[in-house]
Amino acid sequence: MKKDKIISAITIGISAMMALNVPMVAFAEGEETPSENNTPSENIEQSATEAPSEVQEAGQQVAEQAQETTAAINDAVSNADAMMTELTETVDAEDGGTIAEPYVEALASEVEEASNDQIVEDIQETTSAIEEVVAEVEVAVEQSEIVQETATQAVEAVDDIVTTADNMTGLVEDTEEKAEELIQTIENTEDPDEALETYSELQELVVQTQETVELQQQHIEEMTEKYTDAKQKLLDAEQNYEDAIQNAEGNIDEVAEQLELAQQEVAEIESALEDAQEKLEYEQKAAETLNNAQLKNTWDSQKAYMKLLVVNYIIPQMEGEEIDPNSVVIGRPDGFDTQDCNYYTFTYTDSNGDQVTRYFNYDRVDKKLSSNRYGNLGSSAQIVVFEKELDEILANDYLFEYYEGVTFTRNELTSKANKGDFAVFVYTDEDNNKTFMVKEELDAAIANGDIVKTENGTYELADGTPVTEVVQNANSKVHGGEYTIDISDAPDLDTFLENADATYQQYVALTSVVSDTKDAIEDAQGEVEKLGDAIGTLKNKHGNPVLKAVDALGVSDVATYLGITVTEEQAELLNTMTVQQAVEYLDALLATANAQVESATATLDALNGKLDEIGGALGVEDEEENVAYEGDDEQPADEVEPAVGEVPAASAAPEAEAVPAEEVAQTDPTAPTEVAVLIDTVTIEDSEVALVSEIDSIQSAFEEVTAQDIVAANAQIIGLTTLPNTGATQNTGVVTPIILTEGGTAVQTFGNSDPVTIGDGEVVLTSGIDILQNVPVQPKEDNTAAEISDQTVPRASKAIEDDEASKAATPYTENKDSENNFWWWWLLIIAALTGAKKYADRVNEYNDNLNNK
Repeated sequence: MKKDKIISAITIGISAMMALNVPMVAFAEGEETPSENNTPSENIEQSATEAPSEVQEAGQQVAEQAQETTAAINDAVSNADAMMTELTETVDAEDGGTIAEPYVEALASEVEEASNDQIVEDIQETTSAIEEVVAEVEVAVEQSEIVQETATQAVEAVDDIVTTADNMTGLVEDTEEKAEELIQTIENTEDPDEALETYSELQELVVQTQETVELQQQHIEEMTEKYTDAKQKLLDAEQNYEDAIQNAEGNIDEVAEQLELAQQEVAEIESALEDAQEKLEYEQKAAETLNNAQLKNTWDSQKAYMKLLVVNYIIPQMEGEEIDPNSVVIGRPDGFDTQDCNYYTFTYTDSNGDQVTRYFNYDRVDKKLSSNRYGNLGSSAQIVVFEKELDEILANDYLFEYYEGVTFTRNELTSKANKGDFAVFVYTDEDNNKTFMVKEELDAAIANGDIVKTENGTYELADGTPVTEVVQNANSKVHGGEYTIDISDAPDLDTFLENADATYQQYVALTSVVSDTKDAIEDAQGEVEKLGDAIGTLKNKHGNPVLKAVDALGVSDVATYLGITVTEEQAELLNTMTVQQAVEYLDALLATANAQVESATATLDALNGKLDEIGGALGVEDEEENVAYEGDDEQPADEVEPAVGEVPAASAAPEAEAVPAEEVAQTDPTAPTEVAVLIDTVTIEDSEVALVSEIDSIQSAFEEVTAQDIVAANAQIIGLTTLPNTGATQNTGVVTPIILTEGGTAVQTFGNSDPVTIGDGEVVLTSGIDILQNVPVQPKEDNTAAEISDQTVPRASKAIEDDEASKAATPYTENKDSENNFWWWWLLIIAALTGAKKYADRVNEYNDNLNNK
């Protein structure tokens, strides 16, 4: 992969996209620099130097836009407050006439709802959300800068790791190649001196490579730690940035939603106001028409006014049926008697779309009833308007039908009308069919018995069906009917005519305050959208998720800029890689580098193994393996590698290390000495302490035994060593014997661990003693490692990596002071007599103490 141009290209793309603080002038190894036309240096420098400030500038733009947005919102609040004040003071649900009043009431309801919803307060509260937007954007800008900084650190660390891993691989490959040549020389030469000389050269080569590789590994570990730390900070900052942006966008959405709700309420008020204004205008025009009419005490003037009153007031206001005055068709059919039978037709389309015809007539207010229906008609200008029933109209039509072809002079018509000869009667049969008859027909029917006049003066058919007279103008005031209106006494009409115009003008005045509020909210919404766009710009400048590497490089295409050939997918990756994708890719590069390191170290381990094999074949001994610690008083304690614990030898168990091994116990060599012995295989890891689990037996100190003999006797002398190729450890040495200090206290140590004080009647690290011998163990000098079964026992914190260090860490102590044997025997006897329970408790307490360390 190190030779693959796309790897270098993507790494550069990552650096360009994430770091954004250095000019992108690196290329894949061996590639030529692209032409100047493709990547003008000034563009690269400008992009690299200005990119960090672009995020800050975008954040500043958000802050500035937030101020403009807040100002627009405050303007909307001011307008909304003025609107609600005007509406509350002006709108009255009872305003308007019969037609307009329901619409005014609906407007009043919308105003009340807006007031209850606290529309002004809700708009005002959006300013606090804008403040939160600014605060979140400040956090986003800060975190974005941290992202850029840590991204640079991460890329540099991985680049360093990859470079070091490549160098290590190359070094080991070169070493392996050279080593193979030297090995071939050794294997093929017959000259022992040449073989030894070549072996020395091979050894120096491997050792030097080993040292370099270890330094490289240490550097890789340091860079890995740096990368891990930078990556975590990067991901944390990126998450913090995304959270801040998300919160800011959430606040923007909240403001937009609140303004939208306010706008909807204003729109509903505006719609209700328009409806109310339309009906009020309708009434205003009707009142204006009536107010402009000239009403005089002439029949023509009164007739004209009657028509206007029916169309503009009676039908719409009194009947509640809005009609278009221009669409009403007014007729004047002939009245048979030219007086009581007169009427006017008004034909229009109602609110249901049905065509309706109604019949109206009028009298002067001062008309009186008299025997002469053509006299006493009154002289006042005021009129009474009433509606005629259908039977009246049909009766008039029947007179024309009955007297068709008959002519009457004026006097004859008047005389017969006053005598009642033109009276019309009607009855309704069981099929709801009406039958009309004039006065002479009624008289004839009575004469022949078809109709009977009752005692109370009414008429009925022989079967009892009522026969009634059709009274013309029955609803007129003079007949005591339910007349429609007497304009001389019509307070509702007066109020309507007086207030219609003023009411309409008041509601028209509300138009501007409502529209101003609507416009102000729309302006605020527009500023909120701009604020959202400014946050979007900030996201683009940050680089995640939409900033492209091409933007960072200031070129149209990264692959073209780098002068490499890639697939479309790879080009897209280069041009659009996000921060998260970049981190994933860096992790992949790190994994690849680690794989290189493992491969290189494995190869080097194999070379070390081969070196040992050749050295053994040539009879060359490792100097370090020939160093045996015989208990020399002059050997510094800090040169002994600790066998257990994490504490360095210079600080762990100072009493045990400061005294030479042969001077630790001042006892008689002939006296018995007990030796605590580990019996199981130990695997040692960091922060673990090696413990002895039990003592099965005690061997004679003067018995000449080997380690193999001890294994056979079930009393192994155990130490620590490294198993070949596995890293596991075995117990192959001894633990120091129990000794008696100058103060008379019995102690026991294990390698370089702290001494353990033994109280009366106690034996350390033993769960039971099967056999007590009266002589100490004295192993042979050829004591070799004993194979121990792989069982789990308490473990030490650090493995001793070579056999000599193991021997030095757990030296054999020869008991030369026989006078202390007495105390040892007493300790063992007391321990045996104390009892298993107390003995076991002490063992558990000791083990717990060591484990707690």
